[in-house]
Amino acid sequence: MPIACNLSALDEQEQQRRGHLASNLLEAVCEIVPTSDGYAFRFGEVKTDLREIAEFISLERRCCPFLEFQIEVGGENDSINLHIRGREGVKEFLAAELGINTINTRA
Repeated sequence: MPIACNLSALDEQEQQRRGHLASNLLEAVCEIVPTSDGYAFRFGEVKTDLREIAEFISLERRCCPFLEFQIEVGGENDSINLHIRGREGVKEFLAAELGINTINTRA
């Protein structure tokens, strides 16, 4: 089964919303950690809205059902981690799709 997004799974308004959410979330990322099968995005103490992360996941999984998502919410330090992973080839797909090699991460 190829790794390919099906943007027709989202209507035009949903595609625009997904793009807006993705842009906002990438702006809020303070660290991107490569994992064996994807990436972990750390939002740190930034006031990232969990509802926006959940909405992004809800839209993204409809057009990219081959992706797996996991949200981790820290206790006292308010950190939020979003893990996006999947089968072989997903890590490279994410790097290309999200421009991970060109993102300036902030520690």
